[in-house]
Amino acid sequence: MGTCSDLLTMVVTNLSIVLFTAILFLFTSSIFFSNHPTFVQAISANESNRVLGGVASLLSSNPDIVVNGFHAPISNASNSKPDVPAAEKGFLVAQEGYFKISYPSSWIKNNVPTSQFTGVLSTPIVSFSIPAASLDSRAITNTGVLIAKYVMGDRSSSASLSDYVKQEINALEGNTYFELNESSSAKLGGTNAAHTLVYTASISDSYTLAVDREKTMETIAIKDGTAYFVVYRENTDLYSTYLPLVNKMVDSFEFSDLQKPIQSIQPN
Repeated sequence: MGTCSDLLTMVVTNLSIVLFTAILFLFTSSIFFSNHPTFVQAISANESNRVLGGVASLLSSNPDIVVNGFHAPISNASNSKPDVPAAEKGFLVAQEGYFKISYPSSWIKNNVPTSQFTGVLSTPIVSFSIPAASLDSRAITNTGVLIAKYVMGDRSSSASLSDYVKQEINALEGNTYFELNESSSAKLGGTNAAHTLVYTASISDSYTLAVDREKTMETIAIKDGTAYFVVYRENTDLYSTYLPLVNKMVDSFEFSDLQKPIQSIQPN
């Protein structure tokens, strides 16, 4: 009899702890959001469609199923090859699927990124993070360079570069604090027709929930009906510091044959 009584007491105690924890979480969350209106307003108005797109893709055999113009990002099956030295001293060449790009050898490459740097819900392919040791004052961790791909909902090869740019701007405008600084024609890798967007916005960190003012440069180009985004994001105070390195990365970008091996170039 004593054993049953002890067991019942333990169950009641555990349930009380769980209930108290839940109430405490709800209370602290309400305080956080009331004191951080920027965080609430920084969430895109299109987020519900993105979530629905993700749920729909899980329940469908089509990973690119569309919900109100949005589809969930398909899983990135990395075709990464071993990195080799680039012509630019201090850089390495990374080949990911149908493109290659040079990046600073001290930066951290991630072949399975999960961060979203674009307005549309794109598929992250590879990211390059700036070593954190020199960024102690940075509040947001989802910064650096990320390359992603995106196909419009109808998967139409007839979609033009301007169509993708318009859709991206429309998605970005869901952030209340979005401010477009530049929108101009460009070249990706010196030869591919592209478009560059430079803007500032309030970005929330996916881990710490901190909100910071970030500056972003997106270079968008199309290859075989798919839009590729080369995105650089950094705190507004640090943006110009790494921009020269990022420009070298953008200039080195090259669409390539998946079967063609990278030629190692020894720097002078």
